[in-house]
Amino acid sequence: MASYIVNAYNNGGSGGRVNMRSGPAMTYGIVVRVPHGETVTGTKSGEWSYMTYKNYSGYMMQAPPRPAAPG
Repeated sequence: MASYIVNAYNNGGSGGRVNMRSGPAMTYGIVVRVPHGETVTGTKSGEWSYMTYKNYSGYMMQAPPRPAAPG
């Protein structure tokens, strides 16, 4: 398993939280909200990845890539 840093920026540009869910879809309940900058472990796999944070395990959605700034 690899370790990843949670990158959770809200619209204001400051750190937010990422929901860890009990299943690989938005319809599943939230297990825990992982704060920006925390480390999770697991394996990235497609849109949803199974991760562990402290004593919690669940699915986290991969953020879509942001478009490059015009230049």
